[in-house]
Amino acid sequence: MNQTSIKNQPQHLCIRRIACGLFVLSMFFFHPVAASSRETAVGLIFVEPTGISAKIWNAQSGWAGAFGWIPGTEESIRIQIDHLLNHIDLLEMDRSDLRFYYGIGGRLLFRNGIRTALRFPFGLDLVAAGRHANFFIEGVPVFQINPKVLLFIRAGVGLRYVF
Repeated sequence: MNQTSIKNQPQHLCIRRIACGLFVLSMFFFHPVAASSRETAVGLIFVEPTGISAKIWNAQSGWAGAFGWIPGTEESIRIQIDHLLNHIDLLEMDRSDLRFYYGIGGRLLFRNGIRTALRFPFGLDLVAAGRHANFFIEGVPVFQINPKVLLFIRAGVGLRYVF
């Protein structure tokens, strides 16, 4: 290969990864949750990853996903999708609800190859007045499967607009 093709290769791979991530993230919007009781939210997540976050849920369960990057690293794109097994109302107020959630999911990290992991998220959702704002904070034990087995904790915080 000449130098020009090597130089352009990472940008081309990055665009493909972004397109793939957006496709995978959009797939969970078609999950068969009853439309009449479903709530959908899209917004931003910060810390790890930093990027786009989306969630679909009803009273019993839901799906959450994110597509983003890890700040301070080179070419680290992450896609994660979690099945949230339960929502527990901790506090119901006139203008908002505070809910606890937990679940299980998966993560793909694109950095020098693909790294896969299982995720076990838990956190708090604050759904504000009129149900158009959703603030969340979560902790996530992560069990990385490849390229080597690791166990570590990650966190995220974000804000979503509820449709």
